Amino acid sequence: MKQILTIITISTLFISCSESKPNIDNTAIATDTTNAIVIETNAYLYGNNGDTILLNLQNTNQDITGALSILPFEKDSRMGTIHAGKMSGDTLFAIYNSTQEGQDSECEIAFLKKNDGYILTNDIYGETNYQYNKDYTKGSFIDKCKIKFDGEFLKKVDK
Repeated sequence: MKQILTIITISTLFISCSESKPNIDNTAIATDTTNAIVIETNAYLYGNNGDTILLNLQNTNQDITGALSILPFEKDSRMGTIHAGKMSGDTLFAIYNSTQEGQDSECEIAFLKKNDGYILTNDIYGETNYQYNKDYTKGSFIDKCKIKFDGEFLKKVDK
């Protein structure tokens, strides 16, 4: 079942990235009813040994938003949205609202921009430089200066 979900998700990503888009004004309306000018929209993908990570980012003049799906092979997937994203040098910091096993969570997340992709930090999976509340519904970095970017490299998907 998870393999079917993974195949459908990847297919949807490739279709949405390769669809020709009409020549329209790239203006979107943000949730707070102010105008946000879309600067760039990109998709990033990691796949290895059945593990898949899909990242879609939309960069506006206000912040970076998008979606992140972490689909480990034969394990519980985590899917959600990214909002309030800001670049600090070559690092993207954002809030990740996700669901795993029916449990909603809101956590800080970070990616290192490298060449034409992003490296996900593995800090979010441990508690060395990451802390969760008692019921694991909120998570944050303990020290943003000590984040290790030793996770998966998500390569930009060509449009």
